[in-house]
This record gives sequence, C-alpha cells and structure tokens, in this order.
Amino acid sequence: MKYYCLLTLILSCSIGYAQNDSIVPFDKAYKRVYTITKVSGNERPVIDGKLDDDFWTKQGKWSDPFIQVMPYERHITASPTKVKILYDNKYIYVGIYCKDAVPEKMNRFIGNRDDNSIGDLVSIAFDTYHDYRAAPEFNINLGGNKTDLVVTDKLSVNLYWNAVWEGRTHINPADSSWTVEMRIPFNQLHYNRISGSDIWGLHVRRIIRRNNEVQNWSLIPLKNNGHVFSFGEMHGMTDLPKPQEIEILPYVMGKYTREPEIPGSPYQKGYRWKGNAGLDAKAALSDYTLDLTVNPDFGQVALDPSVMNLTAYETYYDENRPFFQEGKNIVDFPIGTDMMFYSRRIGALPSLSPEGIDNKNSFAQTIENVPIIGALKLTGTNRRGLTLGMIESVTDYSSINVTRNGDKSSEEIEPLTNFTVARVQKNWKGNTLLGGMLTSVNRALNEPALDNSLVRNAYTGGVDFTQYFSNRLYYIDMKGMFSSLNGSTDAITQLQRNVVHYFQRTSGKDYLNVDENRTSLNGTGGYLKVGRKGNNKWSFSETFNWLSPGFDLNDIGYLKQADMLSNETMAEFRQTNPWKLFRSNTLTFTQLNQWNYGRSPVGNSFVFAWKTMFTNRYEANITQTYGWNQIDSRRLRGGPDIWFGEWYSINATFNTDKARRVMFTMQYSGNYNLQGDYGLNTFAPGLTFRLGNHVYLAGTFNYSDNTDHLQYVSTVATSLPSEPAYIAGRMDQKTYGLTMKLQVNVTPDISLQWYGSPFTSAAKYIDFKKAVNPASHIRGDRFYTFLPDEISYSDGKYEVLSNSGNYTFTNPDFNFNEFRSNLVVRWEYHPGSTLYIVWQHSMSNQAGYFLPGWNQNLERMFGLPSTNVLMVKLNYWYNF
Repeated sequence: MKYYCLLTLILSCSIGYAQNDSIVPFDKAYKRVYTITKVSGNERPVIDGKLDDDFWTKQGKWSDPFIQVMPYERHITASPTKVKILYDNKYIYVGIYCKDAVPEKMNRFIGNRDDNSIGDLVSIAFDTYHDYRAAPEFNINLGGNKTDLVVTDKLSVNLYWNAVWEGRTHINPADSSWTVEMRIPFNQLHYNRISGSDIWGLHVRRIIRRNNEVQNWSLIPLKNNGHVFSFGEMHGMTDLPKPQEIEILPYVMGKYTREPEIPGSPYQKGYRWKGNAGLDAKAALSDYTLDLTVNPDFGQVALDPSVMNLTAYETYYDENRPFFQEGKNIVDFPIGTDMMFYSRRIGALPSLSPEGIDNKNSFAQTIENVPIIGALKLTGTNRRGLTLGMIESVTDYSSINVTRNGDKSSEEIEPLTNFTVARVQKNWKGNTLLGGMLTSVNRALNEPALDNSLVRNAYTGGVDFTQYFSNRLYYIDMKGMFSSLNGSTDAITQLQRNVVHYFQRTSGKDYLNVDENRTSLNGTGGYLKVGRKGNNKWSFSETFNWLSPGFDLNDIGYLKQADMLSNETMAEFRQTNPWKLFRSNTLTFTQLNQWNYGRSPVGNSFVFAWKTMFTNRYEANITQTYGWNQIDSRRLRGGPDIWFGEWYSINATFNTDKARRVMFTMQYSGNYNLQGDYGLNTFAPGLTFRLGNHVYLAGTFNYSDNTDHLQYVSTVATSLPSEPAYIAGRMDQKTYGLTMKLQVNVTPDISLQWYGSPFTSAAKYIDFKKAVNPASHIRGDRFYTFLPDEISYSDGKYEVLSNSGNYTFTNPDFNFNEFRSNLVVRWEYHPGSTLYIVWQHSMSNQAGYFLPGWNQNLERMFGLPSTNVLMVKLNYWYNF
C-alpha cells in the first residue's frame, strides 16, 4: 500500500511539473526585451531567405522561443520559432527561423500584395517612437507575398501604407523548417534620430494556417490593455541614420475609353483618348515627413460596390487612394461612424450638373471627377511625443460645354476649392493623450449658380482627450467638436433643408425652423465615454453622445444625421481559452437610448452579440437587436416623423475553416417591424477555392427580399402650399447580386486579378397612401390608403382624385441592372516600381418599370450598351 501511495505521489508531482512546464509564466512572456546588434563593415547579406551566411551565423543573437497565443495562451508550441535582428547605417535586417511539426502541411499559397490572410506567415512591427500609438508592420508569407501596413493601439489596420523593402523565404525540407530574411530600409520608417531613449516597441508574430496557431515573440494577450501598448521592447537603437531624404515616384498613363455613342451629341462620339503624367514625392523635414502629389491619377483603384440606396442618407464608400490612406491614423477624428475628415470629398463628383439634358436636343460633356491640382501632407511625431498631421489640397475650377438646340455654351459645375486638415496630438507615456483638429473648406464662388448652391466657407474643429488608469484597466475618452458654415441665403437655406438637418419637419416646430435669411449655420457634437477593458474577462463602458441640430461636417467630413442625443451602456464577456466545443467566445450586451433636441425619445433598443470560434476552427458571429421604440424622422424626406414601434433585427455570419483550400461562408440579415410595417431578409452564401499555390477563386451570391408597406414615394403639392402630401406605398423589392473574384499569382511580384459583379434590383409599388398622423401609435391612424376609385394610372403617372385634393405623382416602380468588371495585371518590376495594365468593363441602366425574376434581368443586362476602358500606367521609384 505504501508503494502505491508513493507511486501516486510521484505521478502527481510529475504531472503537476509537466503542466507547469508547458506554460510560460506571464511575467516571462509579457513585455519581453530584445537587444538589437549593430553590424560594422560593408558586408551585406544576399536576400534569398537563407540564414546560412556569415552575416547571420557569426553575429547577433537569437531571441527567446516564441510563445503560443492561440489556441492556448502562453503554451509552449510544438513548432518553435525564433528571430534575430541586426542593423547598420541603412537597413534593419530580420531573420526568422520557423520549425514545423507537420512540414508536409505547410501552407505555401502566394496571394496578392497586401493580402496577409492566406499562407503560413510571419510579421514584425516597430513602435518607432515608443509612444504606444501606431506601428508600421511588415508581413511575408511562405509563398513570398509581402504585406505592409500600419496598425494602431486600438487594432485598426491601414493596408494602404506602402513601403519599399525586400523579403524572401526558403524551405529546408531536411530540417522540417522554413526561414525568412528581410531587409527594411530606415528611410521607409518614421522615427526620432536623436532621443533620450534607445528603445523601440517590438512585436514579432507567426501564424500557422492549418490549425490557426498564432505565436508571439513577446505575448500580446487576447484580452489586452492596448495592442501597441502591449508590444515588447527592442533596446540598442542608437546612432541611427538620418531619416529619409527624398523619394520621387513619377508616373505616365495612357487611357482609351470606348463608350456608347449618343446620336447628335458633339461630346459622346463613342471613344475618348487620355494621357496623363504626374508624380508623388516624399521628403524628410527633421522628425516629420512631407508628402507631395502633383496632378495625381486615381484611375487605378478598386471599384466601389453596386448598391441601390432607397434611403434619404448618403452612401458611404471606402477610400482606396494611397495618398490619402497613408498616415490616415494620424488625421483620423471619428465619432462613431461619423468623422471630421472623409477624404473622398476631395476630387469627388462635381457639385452641380446641367439641367434639362435629354440627349436628344440637349447634350453635355461628362466629367468623372473634379481634378486635383495638387496636395501636400505633413505627418510625423517628434522626440517630445508631439504628433502632427496636415493635409492641404486644391481642386480645380470645372466647367463643361453644353449644347441646347444647337446653341453652345459653358456652365460652371465646380469652383476652385481649397481643403485644409490640421491634426495635433500629445502623448504622455501612452496613458494620457490630448489633441485637437481643425479643418476648412474655402470655395471661390464667383458664379451665381455656384454661390446659390454651395457653402462658401466651412470650418470644423475638435478637441479629444484620453486618460488611462490602473495600468490601462480603466479609461476616460472624450471628444468635443464644433462646425461653422457660411454662404449665401440660398445655400444656407438648402443646407437647413437637407437630410442631415431637415429643419422643416413638423416634429421640430418647437425648437427648429428654416430661416431663409440666415447666412451661417453653427453646431456642436461630441461624446464622453468611461469604461473598463484590459486583460480580464469582463469589460464595460458608458457613453453619452450629442450632435446638435446645426452641426454639419459634410463639406470635408461625413455626418449621417444631426439633432441627436444618446446614451449607450455596454458590457462584454470574453472567454479566450478553449472550453468544450469552443476555442473562444465573446458575449456583448448593449442598451441604447436616443432623443432629439426637443427631448422626445426617438429610439430604444437592446443588443445581444455572440462571437465564437469552434475547436474545428469554424467561426460564427450573431447579433440580435430588439427595439421597443423607433421614430424615423428622415423617412418622409423632411415631412412628419413616423412611429414604428417594436422591431427586431438579426445579423449572422458563419464560415468554415479559413485554412482549408475550400471555404464556405454564409451571411444572413433580417430586419422586421413587429407590427408588420416592413420586413427584410438578405442571404449571401459564398465559396472560396485555392487551386495549387497560385490560383484563388471566390464567389458570393447575394439575394434580398424587401417588403415595406411605408416606403417613401413622393412629396406632392396640394391646394394648400404649406401642407404638401407625403405619399408612401407598399414596395416589394427583389435584389440579386453575384460577386466573383479570380487572382493568379505567377510570382509574388507578378499577378493578375479579375473582379466581376452583375447586380439587379427591381421593385413594384402598390397600396399607395398619404400620411395623416404618422406619429400616432395606432397603426390605422398614421396613413390613409387611397381607395381604387380615388387613384388611377396613365402614361407613367398616378392621379389622385379625393376630397382632400387632386394631385399626381410618377410611377415609382424601378428596374436597375448593372454589371461591372475589372481586370488588373500588376508587375512590380523593381522594388517600389510598378507596371499596371487595367481593363474596366461596365454596363448600367435604370428603368421606370418592374421586371420580375433574375433571368429576365440578366438577359436585359447583357444586352445593354457597354463602356470599356483600357489603361496602361507605369511608375518608377527613385530614392536620393
């Protein structure tokens, strides 16, 4: 018996020792330190991915082994990794050794430049200012394709930052390993050359795709106090070279457009030629970097998705132009989904368009975008932690030629405009941040048509402050903003009546009114947020937000709607270690209350969200929202508010293992009014295929079924000019879309990408009705439905004959078909220098009738006249 007890004790101790030995203690995993080695002499390694030359074997030191973050935090991995970093007067050299326990399952897929979502991968990021705010990151996967990005402390990622650097990989089958070699020029980084500290933040990561294993050299916990804040440290960054001097990237471009000819038009003859040239340049100014673009070309960008927007709100599109994306984290000033700087305002579509163009007797030139004369950008952080971001851009005066009944003239559609953005932030050890931002838009409104339509001067400003406590466990975050716009009485009147404000709506009569004599509009906005986050399971926040009725950002920013007060309470539970069937779980509970400035409640809702990854690496994300009060003040386009009562929405996404060669995805969203006023269901199944290591195919089908009994139709005049009729109807809308992508990567530097998307949206309207008392909680009192003998249809118009008045409105049925495709051949023939060959094909039409079924719409779509654009663009990178 005593031997049995002794054996049990020995086994228990052994098991306990093994368990403890398999987990790295937190204090030895977090905030690690690596000392970099400066090399002397003229020896340079050949960047071939191998680490077997004297440069690597005879100097420097290897790091401690990496630590597993997923699936088991702080566990020792069966596929160990280590890194060695050296530098000289021009470059940082990075060597990474990756052992693999299952070498036959290494993922060698190449992928596109700036796509770090596929293939086994390593990355290194530097917090060069060691201010915990943002870090440039360099990724390379086993196939050899590179990604460079900037990641912020809040884990927002900017993939549009592009650096010029070298990286190669090499597989060693005999050792069951692969190695990485990087050479990163100092002139691609922003840093302080003379500083009181030799410390940079450092983060090195490895991802093994087959089991979604993530390793860190220095642990960043899944529940962390800030991404960049949690970096390890790299010591020994002394006697650094002077920051970058000058970079120039000139380009030449030729474009041929073949488009539908308009008979009789002197402008649309069926073809167009265009040539262009310009340049981008960078120059170091002490601790800051100056970017310049002259006559920029933004033709080679991603296509915006097709949408059918039936709301009053403006559609938001992502920015794809590198000049405005690089350094974006510095000039960001968001407030929820709104923002003080929305760069797509610069070089957008013209503000005005000529009236009465029927392409029969009247014709006009077309301009795709307002030309940008030039832009300057200054960004960086000095040794005292002061961050500056400034953008200055000028867009050209634009006019177009118009021919009406044979008479030619010129009409102004856009004034000469100056855009200015200035951002400043001061950081104290990553725990206190204080900053401000100012923007201005100034237009030369020398023509009456422009002066009567556009704001002459638009100014916005803001102050932001963040304070962390208790090692970043608790925080206070606040922003305050103001806006001031001035112009002619006509322009300011239009501003008061647009969707952001709708001062004319009857629900605001006690505190709003349209003043047609005003020449300015002012307002404020902001929020105050307190909360808890960090390396713990529970986090919470409380946010109060305000946007005054006169607040407006849309001359240079993006604001969906003003006149709003809100309070949001959020609690979140995070389980990051595997538990039964789950690898990780996040549960979020949110309660939102909203009021307008008349102190009337306009929205109350409760949100439950669940995000999980299963042990088989399948992922699911479900968000459910229940609202018990919904008042829509924009539905009737400035008319009275509509009360909708209780509603429910659900958004769910699911995908199989992303590491597999075949992946299935499914997205579903539903939005329902519990009284039956509306119901929307959207399904989006998708498949992706990886064929070999060079070909990637993806397809997503979108189907939406939307029934809305109170869809806005028109606002029509009645016998009482002060009481127009607001018409709605039951809309049955079907939307179909197919998004297809193909990419072929011959090498990491030569790729072919194709994107194609047929899109159809068709709707039929019936049961027309007039708003009577839309704010009533009694459904039958809100709208009056026209009887069959009160409404008739003829020649595309409905005529209403009733006791309340006679009026007409246009048939709102529609049928929208669009197909767009984009083929891009990209060859980076020299580091930083690229040749593009682009073919864009598009056809689009919106008709005022309903055509059911996707088959009929596809037949009609591919019979539409098409536009084809062939573009060749070449640039070359010079570094002085």
